[in-house]
Amino acid sequence: MKTRRAMLSGTWYSGTASGCRQEIEFFIENSTVLPDPSCPVVGGIVPHAGWYYSGSIACDVIRLLSSGVSSPDALVTRQGATLLEYTAVIAISPLPPA
Repeated sequence: MKTRRAMLSGTWYSGTASGCRQEIEFFIENSTVLPDPSCPVVGGIVPHAGWYYSGSIACDVIRLLSSGVSSPDALVTRQGATLLEYTAVIAISPLPPA
């Protein structure tokens, strides 16, 4: 399979695997959002504005959905090189039971 070079690597997010890992760990360690068992999250929309702008919010949403307090049935992603591209792919993946 042919692999496309990442067009935005190093601009909207780190350009290396270790840099990406460090940024995600930073978002998780510095999050102030905690799961609330009395108010389970049933879904979330993760912003797509680059990690420098919305990475911490995206990480919080993913953390809440995977906390065990919530149990989403599927993960829906929109993939494409840019938001202006008409060749975007929508993928719906069933999640394994918790």
